[in-house]
Amino acid sequence: MPTSTANDGVPRRVAAASPLLSVQYLSAGYGGSAVVEGVDLVVDAGRVACVLGPNGAGKSTILKAIVGGRTGDRRRTDPHQREGRARGK
Repeated sequence: MPTSTANDGVPRRVAAASPLLSVQYLSAGYGGSAVVEGVDLVVDAGRVACVLGPNGAGKSTILKAIVGGRTGDRRRTDPHQREGRARGK
């Protein structure tokens, strides 16, 4: 278990935060063609993450697939869940 040092210098145990977002093996694309494949992403609570890449690299596709804005994308948002299909609007 992680430790933290308080103002008095005494180490104390702190609970490990579970991830706010965990995505494994994300694959997404358009018209049957994969744009991104095998994307893993973990964002812990209280942390900031960004997706960087050149134009056309699949940044928006990744984010849309995570929030379910694309139909037919394969995703697993929790390692304990079975792989399922994202639901589109």
